Amino acid sequence: MKKWCVFCLALLLIQTLPAQTEPDQPVDSTLGIETSGEPIVQINPSDGTPIAATENVTGEFTLGRRIQLSGSVLAGYNDNVNRTSTGSGSMYGNANAAFSYTFGTPRTHISLLTGGALTYYFDRPGFDPNIHVRFGVDYRATPRLTLDLKSSLSYQSRPDLSTSLSTSNRLGNFFRSSDRLAIDYKWTPRISTVSSYALSILQYESSAGSFANRQEHTFGESLHFLWFPTTTAVGEYRFSLQSYEQSGRDSTNQSVLAGVDQTFTQYFGGSLRAGVQFRSGDRGDRTSPHVESTLHYKFATRGSVVWTNNYSIQESDVPGATGRTTFRTNLNLNYGFTPRISASLTLSYALRDQAGSDGSNVFGGSSSDTTLDIGPSIHYAVSRHVGLSAGYRHTAVDRGGSASGGASESSLFRSYTRNTYFVGLNLRF
Repeated sequence: MKKWCVFCLALLLIQTLPAQTEPDQPVDSTLGIETSGEPIVQINPSDGTPIAATENVTGEFTLGRRIQLSGSVLAGYNDNVNRTSTGSGSMYGNANAAFSYTFGTPRTHISLLTGGALTYYFDRPGFDPNIHVRFGVDYRATPRLTLDLKSSLSYQSRPDLSTSLSTSNRLGNFFRSSDRLAIDYKWTPRISTVSSYALSILQYESSAGSFANRQEHTFGESLHFLWFPTTTAVGEYRFSLQSYEQSGRDSTNQSVLAGVDQTFTQYFGGSLRAGVQFRSGDRGDRTSPHVESTLHYKFATRGSVVWTNNYSIQESDVPGATGRTTFRTNLNLNYGFTPRISASLTLSYALRDQAGSDGSNVFGGSSSDTTLDIGPSIHYAVSRHVGLSAGYRHTAVDRGGSASGGASESSLFRSYTRNTYFVGLNLRF
């Protein structure tokens, strides 16, 4: 932790020095790696929790300093408080607050989002906590060299179905961390490389979730070639280590990918990666196709849409397997119909095979299980600082044959559905 603090302090001090110039390399206004512009992360309007899959998807260097305080008070009904197959409903209240700070110069961009929320259910004792911090620094050390640091920390009780760094069932409070450091170097006007290291940590407080406790170390190297002014060809290699707290679950993954980064218009762009993934672990070896895609579109000043897809071997959210072939898609839409009325939609869907690394069926039912989390909401701006919101959120986890009481290891991991209805008062300064 001290090393990260020293690194960030050094970046802040370096930005006050005169910029280095290189006669043979003109200053480029674009970056080879994504920067941490606004929004830092999409927040679920139903409870104030961040959606991990939306962290720093797109961004740009913004000049100046911006500070924002926001908060909301919500009331609603949840028909399955504990996310179980026989769950009961309850009215609930939620209060959340957030602080965001962004600072930008032609060479440096800093973004910070921190917040917290408490949810109280009238028919269940205790509170559901949520504390989160998102921090990002992008620093252009020279016209050729750019450093990118992103860090995400959260302590929460509600599962996040947009990522594999969480279980789909409620297993108690957990800590989650995701950090990434990338170094982008432009060798020529057309050729650049990006070297990266990422660390992810998942830690549950309860014994029920201890099977998922782990650290993930990912090393990446990619080569970028500017094929056309709006098209960049990319070749990439990734190597990751999964170290579990529970013995017999460790594994390594290697992915070899090729693809393109494409800018279609000023507001529309995307990327595609496709290749093969090799997994080796204590429970056997597997090979799978590995495909990733991202599309993002900005409706001028009215809103934006981001759509991401991933097909690969991902870490399992059940005790019977370490890695399962998974297709995961996430969609986030924000749109303003008028200056006062806007709407948002978040959607996360995952389709996983039921086979464990040893080839056995995890639940004994159908050959796959699915998770779906969708939440539309509408917002009305009463004034510049005050707004009203209302929305609905539907969650469905289908474990195949486990819902009928078959081979599931525990009722904690059986199928369930959950519906949440809410209205709220929002403040922003």
